Amino acid sequence: MQPFVTDRGYPAYRAAQLAAWLYRQHQPDPSAMGNLPANLRRELAEDIEKRKVILYGSTNTVYDFLNASDLYIFPSYHENCSIALIEAGRAGLAAIASDVGGNGEIVCDGESGFLIREQNAGLYYDALVKLASSPELRSRMGEAARALITERFSPEKVMKEIENVYEKNCK
Repeated sequence: MQPFVTDRGYPAYRAAQLAAWLYRQHQPDPSAMGNLPANLRRELAEDIEKRKVILYGSTNTVYDFLNASDLYIFPSYHENCSIALIEAGRAGLAAIASDVGGNGEIVCDGESGFLIREQNAGLYYDALVKLASSPELRSRMGEAARALITERFSPEKVMKEIENVYEKNCK
C-alpha cells in the first residue's frame, strides 16, 4: 500500500497517520488520546482543539453521524459487502470504497460513489477531492446511492432472495 504523502496535504497526512496508528493498535475506542504516541498527539492537538478532528468512542447512534456527514469513505481491503457501507448508502451518502468482494454491488462506480481498485492512498485522495469540491456531485451520487440501496437491499427484496435460496436448496 502506498502511504499518504505530505505533498498531498498535511491534514490528510495527519488523519492517515491517526487511522494507521489506530488500525495497528486495534484500538476499540479511538477517544483514548492518552494511548496515542506523543508526536501524533502533539500534531493532532490543534485540530482536535478547533474540532476539525473529533475522536468518538463506540456509539449506538450511527445514523446521527451518517446524517451529519457529507460523504463516506470505506477503504477496507478485508471487509467486503459491509453493512456499514449499505447504511451509508441508505443515508444518502456518496461513498469512496475499496473494490473488493461485494462492494461493487453496493457502490456503482461513478454513479453512487467511487470504487478504488488499487491499494493506493493517492486514488482515495483524488476521489475525496472530487466529492469534497462539488456539493452537486455529492448530492447526485448520494441520491443514486439511496436509490440503489432501496432497490437492492430493501428488507422485502432480501427476504425474497433468502426464500429463493431456501426453496432452491432445501427441496
